[in-house]
Amino acid sequence: MAAVLVALTLAYLVLAWPYLLGTWAAVRFGAGPHSTVRSLVGWVLEIPYLVCLPITWIASSRQKNKHEPLTAALNWAGLGTPAWILVCGLTGLTALIFGSNTTSHVDADPPTVVVPDFVGQTTRVLNLAMMQTHLQANVNDVVFAGSGWELDPADYVVTGISPKPGSRIASGSTITISCASKESLAFYQKPMPDLRGRDSSDINFDGVAPTDVTYQPDRGQPYGTIIDQAPQPGAALVLGQRIALTESG
Repeated sequence: MAAVLVALTLAYLVLAWPYLLGTWAAVRFGAGPHSTVRSLVGWVLEIPYLVCLPITWIASSRQKNKHEPLTAALNWAGLGTPAWILVCGLTGLTALIFGSNTTSHVDADPPTVVVPDFVGQTTRVLNLAMMQTHLQANVNDVVFAGSGWELDPADYVVTGISPKPGSRIASGSTITISCASKESLAFYQKPMPDLRGRDSSDINFDGVAPTDVTYQPDRGQPYGTIIDQAPQPGAALVLGQRIALTESG
C-alpha cells in the first residue's frame, strides 16, 4: 500500500510540477493564494508541459522506426521541450507581473487617515482640516439641530467628533462633527438661573434650545411673568437641554 502511495505521489509530482512551480511563484510575487492570477500562471506552465510529454514520447518511438519526415517534425516539437518550457515560463512571468499589478490595485486595502482632533476650536478650521485629511464632514448643531447655521462659522465651537479623534479610517469617509454656538456654550456651562418673577420679554434666550412655554392664569402676576421653570434653579444643564417655562397669562 505504501509503495502505491509513493508511486502515485511521484507520478503527481512528475505531471504537475510546472503548475506547482507557477502557483508558488505567483504567490511569491504578490498574487492572492486563491486568486485567478495564481491559477492562470500555473496553467500557463502546465498545459504546454502536458502537451509536450506525449509528443516527446512519440518522437522517441519514431526515431527507432526511422520515419524521417514525420520524425523530424516530432523531434523539433518534442525534443525541444526545454525550449517550450522556457517560452512558457517567460509568458507566465509576463502574465504574473501584469496580474500582480492588477491584483495590487484591486485587492489592496484603501489608504487610511487619522481622524483629526479639533474639539474646542471654531468650525472655521473644518474646511482646511477636511481638505488635508481627505475626509467628509457631517456637521450637526447639538442645540438647534442645524437651524443656527446662519451665523458665521467663527461663532461655532466643535464639541465632539465621531469616530473619536486619533482613530484610523478609510480616506474619503464621512465623520460626524457636533458643534454649538458660543452663546449656547456660555448658557449651558453654568447652573440653571432663577427666572421666576421675571418678565420673559426681558430675558435673552440667545443660544438656548427652543423653549417650551405654557401659560397659566395668575391674577397676582403681570402678563408674561415667569411663575415656574424646569429645570429648577441651580440645576446642572446638559448642552442642548430644553427649558420649560410657565408664564402668567
